[in-house]
Amino acid sequence: MSGGRFDHRQYILMDIAEEIQHVIETNDDVSINEWGDRRGRGYSPEVVARLQEGVRALKTAYVYAHRIDWLLSDDDGEESFLERLEEELSGMNKHLPEVLGASRGGNVWEGGGDTMNLKDGEHDELIKQFEKDYPHAPTRKEPKEIWTKGNIYCHGETNALFLAYRLGYSLGRWVERNETPS
Repeated sequence: MSGGRFDHRQYILMDIAEEIQHVIETNDDVSINEWGDRRGRGYSPEVVARLQEGVRALKTAYVYAHRIDWLLSDDDGEESFLERLEEELSGMNKHLPEVLGASRGGNVWEGGGDTMNLKDGEHDELIKQFEKDYPHAPTRKEPKEIWTKGNIYCHGETNALFLAYRLGYSLGRWVERNETPS
């Protein structure tokens, strides 16, 4: 792992941004959670807009902290620092699920040349195997209703790791199905 000047604490910024984003996405949810409370907070559109500004500011701060971390750790020189900073800032509006696979609608995930129903046993087994392979990763999950948005785990790093894990699994399945016998 590269960087480390800040003990990789810049990821806390992304975790906060993702938690606020979850509040935004569930704001109007009137269903009841396991504690008997309404899931959504019911904030006004003006407050939601300000929350969204906060998410963007936190993500921007994360990108700067991450790139500066690599620069100060001598993993990037000045030129690559400037190039990568610009690249990440310009690509910041892209969602990770669009890169690592995304919902095709309903409960079907599509990525790596493969599709998978998010509500079937195979996806659940993949999650179990992931959690065995990464026993120290935080495993609190988002509600299944938002899994189609690429949000499986509440912890940002765990979620990103799982999305990459799932993509690798899907690529492996696709290669296995499309291999020509020698």
